[in-house]
Amino acid sequence: RKDGEVLHLDGGQGGGQIVRNAFCYSALMGTPMRISNIRGIRNPPGLRPQHLTGVRLINAMSHGTLIGDEVGTTDVTFLPSQFVGGNFTADSTTAGSITLLAQIALPCMLLSPTHCNVVLKGGTDVQFSPPADE
Repeated sequence: RKDGEVLHLDGGQGGGQIVRNAFCYSALMGTPMRISNIRGIRNPPGLRPQHLTGVRLINAMSHGTLIGDEVGTTDVTFLPSQFVGGNFTADSTTAGSITLLAQIALPCMLLSPTHCNVVLKGGTDVQFSPPADE
């Protein structure tokens, strides 16, 4: 892969974990990426509100550009830039798991050269997700 070249990932064999890891690592490494066939084996496929919330949070933290970021999409391009400090809020407007939002945000917060605060809004005891209330 050449510098600046967009890394292409196939998200078809997994779920939200591939999305969370891919966006987090892309932001941390400053590597542009395109992920297609997002959650291809899930029903329904594509980004759900909680995934989109995490993706948009990382985009805001890294002052990047998103192409195709909407609920249900199976193809998103992310062009990260410099991390910016500040206050961020991530609200999936559903009972989406805040522990999974923390999973995408925490590495970026820890390794960001600037200070940032993040408020996560969502569920604390969501099926198939680590609970935050026990």
